[in-house]
Amino acid sequence: MKIFKYIITTLFVLIVLFPIFYTLSASLFTLQDFTATPARIVTSQLTLINYQRALSHNYYLRYLFNSLVMAVLGTTLRLSISFLASYAFARFNFKGKDLCFLILLGTLFFPSDTLLQQNYLTVLHLHLTNNYLGLVITGLLGVSQIILLRLFFLSVPLSLYDTASIDGAGDYLIIKKILLPLSSPLLASLALQSAISFFNSYLWPLVITDKINMRTIQIGITMLGFSESLDFGPLFAAISIILIPTIILFCFARKTIVKALTKNYLYT
Repeated sequence: MKIFKYIITTLFVLIVLFPIFYTLSASLFTLQDFTATPARIVTSQLTLINYQRALSHNYYLRYLFNSLVMAVLGTTLRLSISFLASYAFARFNFKGKDLCFLILLGTLFFPSDTLLQQNYLTVLHLHLTNNYLGLVITGLLGVSQIILLRLFFLSVPLSLYDTASIDGAGDYLIIKKILLPLSSPLLASLALQSAISFFNSYLWPLVITDKINMRTIQIGITMLGFSESLDFGPLFAAISIILIPTIILFCFARKTIVKALTKNYLYT
């Protein structure tokens, strides 16, 4: 039985890893490697010319910069909003609190694409097209993050809040001294998820930008023009450049993610 589980697990790992391996391998291909028969998995001649050609494209680094700014700005604002909103839902009693939370939950049942036209018109009237804030504004309300953080805040013993209040700590100190240190693994996981989500966003940046210097990397890759001549090497190299940092980031954050998923936040 264990051998069967190992075989299934190995197959799933291969299914996940093979596209990544092939992308990195194809980024080293020559033009002849793509047309070789039978198809090649590894290159016949090791060369980095594809990376050089991708990086020498006039706008590639600009596309990459735009995506990085979008990821950092969007993640920072989304986590800040989610953290404060979840703290308010967990700690404060105000009129319409339950109704507001139900409305938030209800938004999970509506695909974001259904609001694409209305979102575009709203951002257009706010004059935020071709703007970094316009790129991230529709993703700032992280409902799932609010729910997770609210559950965490509710699981913290009331005695911690009461002790801090007796010592004269206000909401700011409670957040800074108690909640931020306790929730750091969860926040790190949510930050990584948000950064990848913003970085990989395609449809909304495509709609909201019409200037070439404001395009993001996901759109820019389709505009490099290499594939038009069946010269896929630089295209795979361009994809690999944005893939490698993500892999490295995930490897460094792996322990934090596992800790956030396995840590028991429900205090007794």
